[in-house]
Parts: sequence; structure tokens; C-alpha cells
Amino acid sequence: MIRIGVIGQSGEIPGELQQLAHDIGREIANRGAILLTGGTNGVMECASKRS
Repeated sequence: MIRIGVIGQSGEIPGELQQLAHDIGREIANRGAILLTGGTNGVMECASKRS
């Protein structure tokens, strides 16, 4: 099983960055990999929440 880590800015992030994080998280999930994040808000939340 492949594990992929995503880290990034926490707190408020622009809509464009939210969408990018969402797309990355979804693609990781679509490919059957495990997404690892720090679990905080911002980029990590967007990647995790919607994937």
C-alpha cells in the first residue's frame, strides 16, 4: 500500500488553494493510496475531508 503525506498552510486559505488540496486528496483516494496529514485545518483538512 502506498502512503502519501500532504502538509501545508493551516488556518484560513484562499478558495483556489482549498480546491487544489481537495483535488489532490481525491486523486490520492482514487488511486487507492493512504493519505497522511498532520490533521490540522487549512490545506491538510481540505485534502482529508473531501477525499
